[in-house]
Amino acid sequence: MYLYQEKTIDISSIPQAELISVDKVSMEIIKQKIKEYDEVYLFDLSAEKRNDLLKICFKTNRPVYFTTKLSDMELRAAGLAQDGETPIFYRQAGRIGGISAALKRLFDILFSGVLLVILAPLFGIIALCIKLDDGENVFYYQTRCTRGMKKFQIIKFRSMVVGAEKFAGAQLAQNRDPRMTRVGYILRKYKLDELPQLINIFRGEMSFVGPRPERPELIEDIAEKVPEFTFRTTVRAGLTGYAQVHGDYHTEFLDKLKWDLMYIENFSLMLDLKILLMTIPVVLKGTDDVK
Repeated sequence: MYLYQEKTIDISSIPQAELISVDKVSMEIIKQKIKEYDEVYLFDLSAEKRNDLLKICFKTNRPVYFTTKLSDMELRAAGLAQDGETPIFYRQAGRIGGISAALKRLFDILFSGVLLVILAPLFGIIALCIKLDDGENVFYYQTRCTRGMKKFQIIKFRSMVVGAEKFAGAQLAQNRDPRMTRVGYILRKYKLDELPQLINIFRGEMSFVGPRPERPELIEDIAEKVPEFTFRTTVRAGLTGYAQVHGDYHTEFLDKLKWDLMYIENFSLMLDLKILLMTIPVVLKGTDDVK
């Protein structure tokens, strides 16, 4: 059973199940309905209504799923503490620092350096294919933001026609983007266009794992609607991350933000290793919905 709130979602996006609007049905009726189902899904409710319904699910011993809010990502990283006789939550500063930061940077330098040497022949083959395709530049440079909103030039193998954004300006790429070259389609499908970012990692502008770097103008645009979006830049941008292994190119930016905040709040070197291992099958599988 799905419980949702009016004007917050398009109910056509919800899988086939009984849908109940909490704005149209009394709490007593909802309580009776919950008892009729084995599982309950609370879909995008206000904090107050969600808390009330969670209590009902707890009292009726019903498993419950509920969509996350940005504050949930911060609470998830909190530890249990005590203030006198009162149990409290304690949340440490959600940044990567100290010895962990030093080890993370050391890994980035060593691993990116080794990969740049090993993959040098592949770089040459890709560069030749791009040149033979349309004779234009091999690399594509674009301004992105990393830790502290610091701007840098991200390096990619060019996958679109030259001047793709000359007239349209900065924009999110589309699925099956008509601006993509023939070679570019293959590069995007298997994420080979991202390989030159090993140079960005070696130079310290990026890390292997972290939130994907976005263009400053897009960050400003999104931050007007969701100010928390800038929280992603409290750590160094990454080649891969939680949002990449759990989503894809067209995952909603708010969902990407939640995954990124979960990573920042729960950072560990073991988590980095886990994400890197999860990235391997994602790359090998490729994507049919290339943007």
